[in-house]
Amino acid sequence: MKTKIFAILILLLILPIVSAVNLQVNKVSQNEVYILDTKKPVQVTLELNNLDTTNDFTVYNLIGFQITPDKIHLSQKEKTLVTINITPRSDFDYVGFYTLPVYLKTALSNEIEKDITFESVWLKKVFEIGSGEVDPQSNSIKIYIQNTKNYNFNKINVDFKSPFFQFQKEFSLEAKEKKEFDVTLKKEDFKKLMAGDYTLNADIKT
Repeated sequence: MKTKIFAILILLLILPIVSAVNLQVNKVSQNEVYILDTKKPVQVTLELNNLDTTNDFTVYNLIGFQITPDKIHLSQKEKTLVTINITPRSDFDYVGFYTLPVYLKTALSNEIEKDITFESVWLKKVFEIGSGEVDPQSNSIKIYIQNTKNYNFNKINVDFKSPFFQFQKEFSLEAKEKKEFDVTLKKEDFKKLMAGDYTLNADIKT
């Protein structure tokens, strides 16, 4: 009996001690968007507060999404902002708000879980397009495009088409930004436009 107790004590000394993660994690960015057409990663900013000693933290998930960076070094008592990039799997086609559990842990600690929620949409649902004021004095009409999501487009190319005009423009469009353009029409086309409704389409490329 004494021999068995001694063996158990030796085993306990050999096994690594697993401790709890003494780390505070807060999500400070908001309204992140994943556009299914582009496959570009979702950028999420986290505030990390290491309440313990210097350590390397592994960042991961359990369903195959890619997260970079996947390791974060924090000094003792360090508090910092870190931006991680989350790229869903190639077969991800979910539309709507999606919550991904993300885990952080050290080599000798249990993991801490942080839920990351983002909106997944198709590109055509990002923009609102329409016409504004009509100016009879200059035979012109204002058309607009608005980015309805929290997503920055460094460069987009838009080809506006209607029965009365075609207008192409390349520009940037920041999150929630709206841009207007004046389109001048021929007098005959302008008279037809004033007499009834028309359809405005837009071909958008990013």
